[in-house]
This record gives sequence, structure tokens and C-alpha cells, in this order.
Amino acid sequence: MISRTTCLAGLGGWALLTALVAARPAAPAPPVGRAVPAAKTRVLLSATAAQSFWRRYSCAPLWQLSSSGNSARSGFFGRSGFRIDFALLRVQRDADNPHIYRVEGKSRCLKNMAVPFQGVIVLKQVYQAPMEPNTLPRYTVVGTFEFVEQRIARNTGTYRGTVAADVTPEGSRLGLANIEGSPVGFCGYKFEGQWRSTEGEVERVVWADNWRTLAGQIFQDFEIGDRMPSINPKYAERGWSRYWDNDEWWADTPGTSARLSL
Repeated sequence: MISRTTCLAGLGGWALLTALVAARPAAPAPPVGRAVPAAKTRVLLSATAAQSFWRRYSCAPLWQLSSSGNSARSGFFGRSGFRIDFALLRVQRDADNPHIYRVEGKSRCLKNMAVPFQGVIVLKQVYQAPMEPNTLPRYTVVGTFEFVEQRIARNTGTYRGTVAADVTPEGSRLGLANIEGSPVGFCGYKFEGQWRSTEGEVERVVWADNWRTLAGQIFQDFEIGDRMPSINPKYAERGWSRYWDNDEWWADTPGTSARLSL
């Protein structure tokens, strides 16, 4: 094959120059009109600003079980995505370190025995989302958690991982928000990490406030039907037969009431 250099060598001076200019890549066209503004990004608050935020607002009401709306939340355990439920029964902010929360709660997997745990949530960063017209400021708080199960069964363990929540101030309190591009993924708040048993077994675990949105991110076919969606029957053997069970499984002496299927 004849190379491009060999072909140009047979040309005269002007012909060679013309060929070289023609072969040069065209310069990009100048922008027309106003330049496109840079994409908005979230802003990490300084350590001082974050401390001020944590002292002013408590995240405890977002997570703690309450009679006013907060109930147990569901999530996915292990590679197969077995159902696991969490009830944070007591979430107390540390008086001297407002970014630290002491937690007591219970979990149950596949609707089996409820296992008590104690632990801590440590918030580490606060990000402010880009401001949108006619909206209140929105923030993403990010931290870590560690919940240690009581050894009431043979194979208990410890949950460790990260926690994130999208929030917006509502007076003196925080409410959950939706922030595009947040690691929470429109789930309100999300706990994600691993469970490590006392015998060395390790399993993935993730749960969220809006766990139905989370479910769609984990299993694309989790719900079937458009107008009246329901849980895909293929996941029933993994504990996913109903959206909600109204049985207060976390109570010390649970009183089973009528089950609610939505």
C-alpha cells in the first residue's frame, strides 16, 4: 500500500502545501449566541457550617419509629435480595456531639425472629443541592452506621455501612426530600452496607425509607402491572408477598392485627 507521505512527495511546492492544508482537521466552529452555563453541582459544607447544621437540626425523627407515621422499613439482604425489615426504636442525638446518634432497634429477615441490636450513626458530611426556583434549600447528609445484634441466636452479627438522607428544613425540623443525582436515589434515606456474622459470613444489606423505589432499582421486574402494580410472585419465596404487614413484629409482646395488603 502506498503511504500518504509517498503520495505527497510527488507534488510540487504549492500543490504540497495545498494538500497539507486540506488534510488539516477543521477548527471547531465558534459558539453561536450565549455560552452554555456549567452544570450545577452540589456544594460540600465546611466543617464549621456542618457543625452548625447538625446542632440546629436533628435527624433522629427521620429514622426513629413513631406513631405519627414512621414505621418499620424494608430492604434487601444477600445476593438473592431476601426481605429484611428494620425498626429503629430509639434514636438519640448525643448532647455534646450532635452528629452522633445512639440507636436501639430490631431487625428480622424473611419474617423470622426479631433480633435486637444497638449501635451508632455518625454523620460526617453535609452537601447543599443546587437551588431550584420556588423551593426551599435541600441538603444531603452522609455518614456511617454500625449496629451490633444481641447474641440471642446462633448466627447473629453486625451491620456496618453508609447512610445518606436527602432533607429540607421545615421550620425547626427536617423533612425528607428528593434530590436528582444524590446517592440516595429518590429513596428519602438509605442505609447500605454489609452484615458480618460472628462466624465470618458476609452478606450485602440495603434498606430505605422509600423501599419500593429501592426495589425497582435492584430488581427491574419487582412489580408487575401498570395501573394496579403488585409484587411479582417470583419473589414470594424471598419474603416478598405483601407490601406491608400490620403486625408490629418489633413489639416485645406483639399483638397481631389484620394484615394489610396494598
